Amino acid sequence: MRVNFDVLMILDALDRHGSFATAAESLYKTPAALSYMIQKLGGAI
Repeated sequence: MRVNFDVLMILDALDRHGSFATAAESLYKTPAALSYMIQKLGGAI
């Protein structure tokens, strides 16, 4: 399985910020976009 750099950045931001809202804000994305990427990762595992 290949994990792209965006997913790694999202996981890092979630770890640092502790919530989807603040992680999304730090990455200039919406919380829904982060949730979608995490769901895609879960489906690929």
